[in-house]
Amino acid sequence: MTTSRSVTVSVDREGDLVWSGHDLGPGVAGLQPGADEYEFWRTIRAAHIPALVTALGGRPGESVARLVRARFNSDVALADFAEAHGIPTEFNSWIPTSWDD
Repeated sequence: MTTSRSVTVSVDREGDLVWSGHDLGPGVAGLQPGADEYEFWRTIRAAHIPALVTALGGRPGESVARLVRARFNSDVALADFAEAHGIPTEFNSWIPTSWDD
């Protein structure tokens, strides 16, 4: 079985940009022995979206999710760019714990 990754970049109901990912498979064990699933979310709050759009060279009202998808291949690259422009990001993750270890 191989490890697969799915990624979604979207704007949620609150207007926050959310880059979410889901890894599934044996490669996850490198993060947590015995684990085969990992989820993560990188969020830029709605209050900072206009600054992000401007930093990306977009226009007011332009889809920030589309701009981000076109420019970045990872949430880390997005975080580095945002930080360089004074835009905070939040990172959260989930990985199951194997209590059998």
